[in-house]
Amino acid sequence: MKLKRTWIFVLLTLCVTLTFSCKYGSGNIFYEYNSVDNRVNSLKKLTPAEMSGVSVPAGQPFSFMVLSDIHFGSIRADGNPLPLNEFWAWMDSSSSLLDFVFILGDNIDWCDDGFMAEYEAFCNKIENEYHLKIFNILGNHDMYQMGWEMWSTNCFPHTSFYKFEVNGFSFYALDTGSGTFGKKQVSLLKEEFAHDSNPKVVLTHYPLYTNFFYVTMDDTTERNLMINLFNQNNVKAFFNGHIHRNEEIDLGSFTEYSVPSLRFRQKWTIVTVDPATSSVNVQYFGK
Repeated sequence: MKLKRTWIFVLLTLCVTLTFSCKYGSGNIFYEYNSVDNRVNSLKKLTPAEMSGVSVPAGQPFSFMVLSDIHFGSIRADGNPLPLNEFWAWMDSSSSLLDFVFILGDNIDWCDDGFMAEYEAFCNKIENEYHLKIFNILGNHDMYQMGWEMWSTNCFPHTSFYKFEVNGFSFYALDTGSGTFGKKQVSLLKEEFAHDSNPKVVLTHYPLYTNFFYVTMDDTTERNLMINLFNQNNVKAFFNGHIHRNEEIDLGSFTEYSVPSLRFRQKWTIVTVDPATSSVNVQYFGK
C-alpha cells in the first residue's frame, strides 16, 4: 500500500508539472527532443560566404567578444529589462577593437516567440550598428519547450556543431545543450582533429569541469576523454558559460574559461589571439 501511494504521488506530481509548466514540458522531462545524437549529423565547415564580415589581416592578432547566458524572458529578472547601458556604452567606445562575437547559449529562458524576438533585436543591433558577425552556440535553456527548431532556424549558423578558421587558428563550436557531447559528435571531432594541426579554440555551453560540481558534464568518463583529446590536439583555450560566473581552470595544455552571464553578472569577455605566439589572452569587462 505504501509503494502504491508513492507511485500515485509521483504520477500526480508529473501531471501537475506537465500541465502547469510552460517552461519545460514533456520534451525536457522525458528527453524526447534532447538527444545530441539526433541534432548532430556532421561537422559543418563554414564557407567564405558564411564568414562574410570577418576580415582579419593575415598573420595579425585579432580579438573577439564572448557573451553567455543572456536569458531573455527570465522570471528571475523580476520583469525588469536587461540592464545593458554599460554594455552598449562599451560597444560605442571599443567595438572597433573586435573582429567577431560568440554567444555561448541560453539566449532565451525557454522557447517563446517574444523572447526570441528580443534576442534577435539584440543581435541585430550588434551586427548592424557595430558590424560584427555573431556565432551562436546552443544552450540547454534554448531547447526548453521544443526550442531546438526555433534556435536552429533563427540563430546563425543554424547548426550546433561547426568549425571555421581565422589566421591559422581553428575554432570549434560543440553541442553540449543536453549536458553531454554524445558518441557521434565525439567521433566526428576526433576524425577532424586528426587532420587539423592548427592551434585550436573550443567553445560550448556546458563546462568540462568546474568547482560547481552540480552544473558540469554528468558523464565523468566522457569529460576525461575530452580533456585528454584536447590536450593531445593543440587546444589552447576552452570557453563555456552555464554557471553564470567567471572561473578559470588549468586542464593541462589548455585553460578552461567559464565566462560570466551578461544578464546576471552584467559582464562580458574579450579574447585576443596572437597567431605569432599561438597565445590566447582573456579579459573581463563590466560590473
